[in-house]
Amino acid sequence: MTEIAAIGSISILFIHALVHIGHLLKIKQSGASKTLVILAILTIGIAIVLALSYTSKHIPHVGYFIAGGFVLAFLLEIALRLVTKRVVLKQT
Repeated sequence: MTEIAAIGSISILFIHALVHIGHLLKIKQSGASKTLVILAILTIGIAIVLALSYTSKHIPHVGYFIAGGFVLAFLLEIALRLVTKRVVLKQT
């Protein structure tokens, strides 16, 4: 169970980092502090590296499990979009 929780936690950190990066791309619209958003990205990056280095001692292939999960989720999303014929439009 501990291994599953560790992989889940690291995956959430990756997703959290992507949200911060997306926020950085829309920083003018949000009016947030660019310095704080960059600091958040850096600290999440450090947390990911630390979590991966610690977890890899107990689960040697943790990076492959996480990457595989993201690839599987991406492929599932593509398959669902093709089956349901859903189109995502750019928001303005």
